[in-house]
Amino acid sequence: MRLISSAALALALMLSQPAAGQDAAALARQYAEMPEVQAMFDDMFAPEMLAEQFRFGLPAEVQLSDDQIARVGDVMAEMMASLRPDLTQMMVDGMAANFTIGEIEALIAFYGSPDGASVMRKMQPYMQQVLGAFMPLIQQRQQEFLPDLIAIIQE
Repeated sequence: MRLISSAALALALMLSQPAAGQDAAALARQYAEMPEVQAMFDDMFAPEMLAEQFRFGLPAEVQLSDDQIARVGDVMAEMMASLRPDLTQMMVDGMAANFTIGEIEALIAFYGSPDGASVMRKMQPYMQQVLGAFMPLIQQRQQEFLPDLIAIIQE
């Protein structure tokens, strides 16, 4: 009887534990398809966000109207929407290859919690704020180092 109980317990544990590889990919897909992750993509790929990113990349002498920027955002949002399935698959493949099952389960648990969902909602605006402040510094520093870069290219 004890042997049967031990075997039943071992079988139950095996069935409750994901197998490596295939189940890591399934867990990674579960993470990538979480509403919180999808909402982050929605925010990242919103026309307004993409238009602002585009505006940050323009040289200072290039000025576009608000209408032009809005249309650029719409075109970029359409482009990104067409790439979203590819991004999801890349996330799944990358997570399955780089994270353990336990780590993926921890990500799912955290971002599925109220605090994790709140962090996920705040991450995109936070990163935009940081990068928005950092981009002018990068552009300034690039101008300072531009002669060195040109010299390397012209060798």
